[in-house]
Amino acid sequence: MLSPMLFGLFALLLRLYNLDEKSIWMDEAFTSYHSTFSAYELWTQSITTKPPLYYLLTSLFWSPGDGAFALRLPDAILGSISVMLSWYLGRAIAGDRAAFVLALFVLLSDVNLFYSQEARHYILLSVGWLLLLLSLVQMVKSSDNKDKPCRSHLVLMAVGAIIMVHSHPIAMHYLVASGIAYFSALFIRPGCNRRFFYQPVIVVLLAGVSVLPWLPVGFESASTNFNWLKQPGAGKALFEYMMLFGSSSLAFLAGKKFAFVVSLFLVALSVTGILYWLVRRDRRTALLLILLMLLPPLLIWLTGFFEPMYMLRTIMPSHLIAMTGLALAMTVIKAGWLRIAGVAVLTVVLGGSSYGYLSHYKKEAWAELSVQLKQTVSAGAAVLVCEEYLYHPLYFYLHEEMPAVIDLNHRKRRVRIRQTPADQWQPLYLQPGNRPPGVIHVIGRYGRCAGRMEQDLFAIMGNEYKVIDHWQGYKISMATYEINANIYTR
Repeated sequence: MLSPMLFGLFALLLRLYNLDEKSIWMDEAFTSYHSTFSAYELWTQSITTKPPLYYLLTSLFWSPGDGAFALRLPDAILGSISVMLSWYLGRAIAGDRAAFVLALFVLLSDVNLFYSQEARHYILLSVGWLLLLLSLVQMVKSSDNKDKPCRSHLVLMAVGAIIMVHSHPIAMHYLVASGIAYFSALFIRPGCNRRFFYQPVIVVLLAGVSVLPWLPVGFESASTNFNWLKQPGAGKALFEYMMLFGSSSLAFLAGKKFAFVVSLFLVALSVTGILYWLVRRDRRTALLLILLMLLPPLLIWLTGFFEPMYMLRTIMPSHLIAMTGLALAMTVIKAGWLRIAGVAVLTVVLGGSSYGYLSHYKKEAWAELSVQLKQTVSAGAAVLVCEEYLYHPLYFYLHEEMPAVIDLNHRKRRVRIRQTPADQWQPLYLQPGNRPPGVIHVIGRYGRCAGRMEQDLFAIMGNEYKVIDHWQGYKISMATYEINANIYTR
């Protein structure tokens, strides 16, 4: 019991390191926004495309006005729990030695670290999947000498499945893939009691039933069409899959080519570890792991041809199987000195990649922009955003200091204004005799807004504006426009 607790403690300390140093980005701002709603609202109103569990968990730690540390703290805790569960998974597969190595590799994984420091659902999904994996491994191993699954294994499966279906809709892909892998592992050795087949199915179905009350509002929210999202081709999808093996952030330190070569080595080593286990040790468990390594990313990628989705973040839980393969590769080395050397080398590689993430990775510079805005905004000024969603990261940092915000949507030919955070969006009509804002701060992502802003401001306000200042941050920019005092037309 001491070993997993120590790994969890070290993992938590690492994940708390500079937890709020990087600015939040757009998706984390959505998390903060959705976490302001009550459980009843999240369950009954069309607010988000994700189940409420993660937002309710976040709301226990964060409230409007708090900073990024509080918002990301639940993920840091969940990340440390995933390291502890990895220890138990390693022990269930191959004993204490594998438990130690697997927990160490997950602790140092740049993928696990990244999503443990980001306020999104994916690390919660990983924790649920780890519980499910642990139960599957235990049931596969016990199917040889028992006539039915242990009750504790079924309870573990139920908890994992419930967490999964209440964390993210993509959980369905992992449940289907896990079911295929589990049944395949049972079929390769005939004579297994049929209770090992139907009891887990009943447990997972009951877990799925628990999310049914939310599905109608979830489908209603999902009716939004994200036209900008494109399905990656096979080459790019494979490249993103390789990033799960723990060396992608080495690109910050030694270049992309070096990181790619190391990724190829880690993929080959992980697959070799599982294949060796298949041939020499435990066919059932190894087959389970091989299918779990391949099926979830493949199902997610194929689904993307019908409904495009972000590939890397949705396949993120598969990094757990990648690390398991690396741990098995080290475990099967018989020479003690060679095994220690191998673990040391992989520790340096994985730790170096995590260092690259911690020291070099950047997110959208909303924190810096908010500081600039606080220093320059004045009474009577307004902010104009080219996407309504940009309101949320601004509100996260400015909170009650939010100025009036104008939403300009060219595609919908819509102009709205929100005077204070307590107000709703209203159509913008400039009444005769009312002066327009003297200063307008135009904020856009990736340094652009559609159209020519001077013409847009003239069409909206009826007055000419000129640029007096410009600020450029990482992926976002702000241009300050001042009304031409010599020309006032309304």
